[in-house]
Amino acid sequence: MKAGDSLTIDVNAATSVIGGVTVATFTESAKDAEALKVPFGALPDGTAYAAATHLDVAAQNLAVAIENTGYRKAGS
Repeated sequence: MKAGDSLTIDVNAATSVIGGVTVATFTESAKDAEALKVPFGALPDGTAYAAATHLDVAAQNLAVAIENTGYRKAGS
């Protein structure tokens, strides 16, 4: 990490379950900002997983969004 970067981890204080991760950084200068957001979901058994990944690199006019769905217990 370098000056100006941030990493935020959201945790539900009542359940100690992770809710998401957010990263803000830049490459060469602050105008080259990059943002990463990863909200977490929970399976029926309580297992946390990255429900989505969102990457935004404004200086490159680039946005990537990945949704993770359809999880089910193996062998079911």
